Amino acid sequence: MPERFVNPFRNALQFIASPVEKVVFAFSRKTGSLISSVTEINGLRGENNELKEKIYALMKENTDLGEVRSENELLKKEIEVRAGKPQNLLKATVINSEPSNFLESFTVDQGAEAGVKVGQAAIYQGILVGKVSSVTNSTAQITLVLSSRSIVQGELSESRIMGIVKGGLQGIYLDNISQDVPFKSGETVITSGLGGDLPKGIIIGKVDKVTTPKSEIFQTFSLTNPLDFHRIEAVFIIK
Repeated sequence: MPERFVNPFRNALQFIASPVEKVVFAFSRKTGSLISSVTEINGLRGENNELKEKIYALMKENTDLGEVRSENELLKKEIEVRAGKPQNLLKATVINSEPSNFLESFTVDQGAEAGVKVGQAAIYQGILVGKVSSVTNSTAQITLVLSSRSIVQGELSESRIMGIVKGGLQGIYLDNISQDVPFKSGETVITSGLGGDLPKGIIIGKVDKVTTPKSEIFQTFSLTNPLDFHRIEAVFIIK
């Protein structure tokens, strides 16, 4: 075919095809860009998930370190309070307590496997919380000093007169004190070390007031105790 007839035809085809090529090219570029964007987004999501996992791991590690520091501080305080006295202390966390307002006992997460025995003292900040009343392999029940079931041999720290510390709805009190023993408000009452496994010298409370009339043979002193038993989360058992 003569060139003069071919060129116009070719030019016409190019004129028609050119926009199509541009569209296809633009579409392919957009498609490639879209695929690239999706790939980048997926990659960012993966990195984001990895960063989240690392953050959670660091948060847990930080929480664990906080717990360790807290336990160390608690133990340090107990050792300072018990300076010069037996230091074989076992930390036990409270895992169950009575739901009523009047607490008589709670359960801790240490038992026979850790060397816990019935009769051992449980303290917090150097003050008697109660004593172990029952034990399983992994737990122990602590009967609190304010319980109506609690009986502890106590001693007035200054006069060295002994009595019996009991608990009840009215609080903690020291019973069986002779009428000739002078009343001293604020005198500290400690464990006598007699009649059980409780070591001598653990603080029980301070004398508040006399609750019996002079006509009685013995005096009864009510005691104050600084502990909030509802807020105690851990105790130290003296082994």
